[in-house]
Amino acid sequence: YVLTRDGQLVPAGTVGDLDASRAGRDAAREPITAMMTTLGELVALEGEEAAATADAADAAFITSRLESILILAVGLLLALGLGLVVARGIVNGLKKVQDVCKALESGNLTVTSGLTSTDEVGRMGADLDSAVKTLHGLIVTIDANAGSLAGAAEQMAGTTQQIAAGAEETSAQAGVVSAAAEQVSRNVQTVASGAEEMGASI
Repeated sequence: YVLTRDGQLVPAGTVGDLDASRAGRDAAREPITAMMTTLGELVALEGEEAAATADAADAAFITSRLESILILAVGLLLALGLGLVVARGIVNGLKKVQDVCKALESGNLTVTSGLTSTDEVGRMGADLDSAVKTLHGLIVTIDANAGSLAGAAEQMAGTTQQIAAGAEETSAQAGVVSAAAEQVSRNVQTVASGAEEMGASI
């Protein structure tokens, strides 16, 4: 076609030769037909390739969508399982803390939560156990001091009884001394009377 175009059609058109132009068109008809057939085949091939590419893209999209849905479902299941595990751990920790509080309400200082985790519930349980231990130590100290105080009170009561007995004995001895003083006074008066009589006799 290029040879026919450059060798016949362009020169005939340049000089205005209609017969040569017709002859060139006739000569170019076969290459043009072959070229158009080839172009049609190329268009058909491009269409087939485009359809195959579209089918592959659709298949890839479907596969990708299925993979995304599967990953999302697995992720949701894992998140749900992890949430249940975390929630159960929190509920169990709070239950142990509640048991310690109920024991405190009933006056039992021997129950502890035993929580050792580092989350908020674990730290709360550890602090509560420490408070219960400190309170238990204070109660033991108060009980020991109360026992000592009771012993001291008993000892003081015994001392008070001894003092009361001593006071009674002192009172009795004071009565004896008073009687003896009266006797001495009477004796002194008798001596004085005798001295006066002796003085008068002298």
